Amino acid sequence: MNLCTPNLSEFPFFFSQPPLTATTTASHRNLNGLTQITGVLDETSKQANDAETIAHDALASIDARAHEITASMGRARSLQDDYAELKFSMDAAK
Repeated sequence: MNLCTPNLSEFPFFFSQPPLTATTTASHRNLNGLTQITGVLDETSKQANDAETIAHDALASIDARAHEITASMGRARSLQDDYAELKFSMDAAK
């Protein structure tokens, strides 16, 4: 086989199919179906974007609350250490 001129008999599928036309009834039904599916896909995409926005807002809220809790725990730990130190000093003074 010459690499410059392919043997077309190796590709019978491409040459045995009739050319597609948009005027056939089946094709027309398929195009109408695609139009309906496109509308559904657009609505689904909008709902997915809305859900993504809500999820991002919820995660930002959770993250902010986690930072508040971490800061409160740090203050509580510091207060607990101060109390333990004061108690140790008072017990030592007795």
